[in-house]
Amino acid sequence: PFYLLANLAVGGAFTDAYNLGDPGSGAPVSMPFPAEMYVDYIRVYEWNGQGDVHVGPPTNEIGSLGIYTDNTPTTNQLVPGVTEEIYVWEGTLTDGTVPPFEGPNGITWQTTGLGWFGAGIMALQPVNLFDFGAGHLKFRIKIPGNITFKIGIIDAWGNQSYVSFPGNTTTYGLVRDGNWGQACIPVADIRGQFIDLRMMAYTFVILEENGVACDFGLDDIYWDSGITTGVGDDPFVAGSELGLLSSPNPFRQSTEIRFELPEPEAYQVSIFDISGRKIVSFQGEGFAGNNSVRWDGRNRNGELVNAGVYYYRLGAGKLSSTQRVLLLK
Repeated sequence: PFYLLANLAVGGAFTDAYNLGDPGSGAPVSMPFPAEMYVDYIRVYEWNGQGDVHVGPPTNEIGSLGIYTDNTPTTNQLVPGVTEEIYVWEGTLTDGTVPPFEGPNGITWQTTGLGWFGAGIMALQPVNLFDFGAGHLKFRIKIPGNITFKIGIIDAWGNQSYVSFPGNTTTYGLVRDGNWGQACIPVADIRGQFIDLRMMAYTFVILEENGVACDFGLDDIYWDSGITTGVGDDPFVAGSELGLLSSPNPFRQSTEIRFELPEPEAYQVSIFDISGRKIVSFQGEGFAGNNSVRWDGRNRNGELVNAGVYYYRLGAGKLSSTQRVLLLK
């Protein structure tokens, strides 16, 4: 809801005026090119008193952010037609017939036979998901099991990143049996190398490139940071699920990351920097009860990382928990 007023200074007689239909009749530009253009000032004005001017990235979201959900409790939520819009790309989809998974609202489409389909949910203003780097993008989908599709995100700079869901294959927890199922994508996987989580435009994209006809539904789409918050809580401190903690914390040389498993199970402990990029991972077969791994402040290449705040996330089966640790030098 803004317009820009720019005061520009260009040397010489600059005009492209000409008689309509006769471009050769315009006066020439007297300034030699290439040349420099100087911007004196740019002012931003509210339109009809709407909106706010904010310098820098938007205020960061915390906890969980609803993209399209009726019943799932979230810390904040985007609203179709108000703070976000749902777009079908190039007429590749039309209204479908699949009822919602939860609540009165759902997204349902069917293909239009153009050989591919694409659609996305775009925030009207960029969304700052910086604190979700160690979290997950979760959604429900009902789609034929043989359809291979991709889920992606796009930042305000146009960077795109996708993960693939092959047909007839369970991926990110999504069972491909043609019924409603839930997928849980680690943000560390879907963000790729260049996505700027501080300036997210499309918070959810679905793309299919093989041209297989189908009717499908989407619902209960939200981002979960894996960090629980409460009144008076530090918004970066996570809950204590699975007894996850590290000692010492802060640390200088190494820290022991401890956790409890309800039964013997494979686990993965991943370390992320404050921007959400994965530094190193530890995997193993855990015992029922107490388990631990030790991190020596090095990345996957064996290089010492910089001092600062790091997040460590434990995943075991359907359970996960996140905490933070401070590395000192």
